Amino acid sequence: MSAELENRFYELYLEFFNRAESERRWNVQKDIPWEKSNSAVTNEIALIVESFMAVELYLPDYTSKILQLIRKSRGRAWFQANWGYEESKHSLALEQWLLHSGKRSQQELNAFADMVLQREWNLPFQTPRQMMIYTTFQELSTGLNYRNLRRKALEQNDQALAVALSFIARDESAHYQFFQSGINSCAGI
Repeated sequence: MSAELENRFYELYLEFFNRAESERRWNVQKDIPWEKSNSAVTNEIALIVESFMAVELYLPDYTSKILQLIRKSRGRAWFQANWGYEESKHSLALEQWLLHSGKRSQQELNAFADMVLQREWNLPFQTPRQMMIYTTFQELSTGLNYRNLRRKALEQNDQALAVALSFIARDESAHYQFFQSGINSCAGI
């Protein structure tokens, strides 16, 4: 990859990081009104939250395997590390909602995580460019999923889940924008 493109990725990372620090950072324990979790939310919603949590639990595979492809690219590798931090918050928030709503116990969540982590996620593509394109679509679709689920949480009067999903969807949108800008940068060089 050209030095020009590497510099562009580092600039994109700095823009992403600085904006995240000034506008998007949130705290799982302090910024979500867990006391407004609604135990009457349907079991279907809980199952969807649990399935989204399962996707987020593959974080060790996502980060380690993608980092191996891009470790020499400072901008992309540092973004990937930051992305991993934000995705870990998503998993924590979903897990906390399942606990606070009473939809799952800690023992059930531990058993679920153990079951999920028995399987390994593998890269669907082998090049950094292919993975960037793939991840762009993944971030777009997960953002839409979280926004749609947020509407359902509001319909069922669960303010805690709605707030958590708002934060998560906002992060996913920022991730999508980073990857989309990266693809556009590649096309322009």
